[in-house]
Amino acid sequence: MDMERICPQCGASSRDTPFLASFCRNCFIQRNRIFSLPEISLLQCPKCERIRLKGEWVASDFLHAHIREKIQSKYALTHCRIQFHQPDKKHVEARIDMEFNVDGQAVAEKYSLAMPLEKKMCPDCSLRSGGYHEAVIQIRGPKEKTQKISAQLVRLIEKKTFVTKVVQQKEGVDIQVGKKRPGLEALTQLRLDATYTRKLIGEREGKRLYRTTACVRL
Repeated sequence: MDMERICPQCGASSRDTPFLASFCRNCFIQRNRIFSLPEISLLQCPKCERIRLKGEWVASDFLHAHIREKIQSKYALTHCRIQFHQPDKKHVEARIDMEFNVDGQAVAEKYSLAMPLEKKMCPDCSLRSGGYHEAVIQIRGPKEKTQKISAQLVRLIEKKTFVTKVVQQKEGVDIQVGKKRPGLEALTQLRLDATYTRKLIGEREGKRLYRTTACVRL
């Protein structure tokens, strides 16, 4: 039989309540800070609804992992459930249910994090709204096939950049691509051969700007 321990703070016996170190569970939690979580501010694009985290614009789904990563504790975090609520247009509230392993025992914690929310258009949406595109991918061939291939290309391209516009032409489809490299990488990924041309479209900060046209014939 384990030796009885008496909590030095409240006098509770270890025969009646669980102990953590030299204190009963309740007193231990009162005396010790189980975790800390810094303030988090959010910047969200009103167009695409992505948020800015660690200097990058990412899908809002990444916020859960970001908050969990910010939780600091000397104890192992064994469970974390986050629910988001927006009480007004300028705040997002994260309601966090956590569980930590403290000396072999599960300790539950609840926390509500109010995050100020600011709206600002991301660079991609700003460029897209102005019609900016560095490349045009022309898909030429039978209508059904060009529709299928262009849809596949758009899905791949939008994982890395924006598509400014998809234009239906008599001879096929033109895809206007925001950033050139993801567009050309999508062609390689789908193993599509293309012929390339470049056109000078302007100058920025002393550097010439070119638009690339890739023509794929199916």
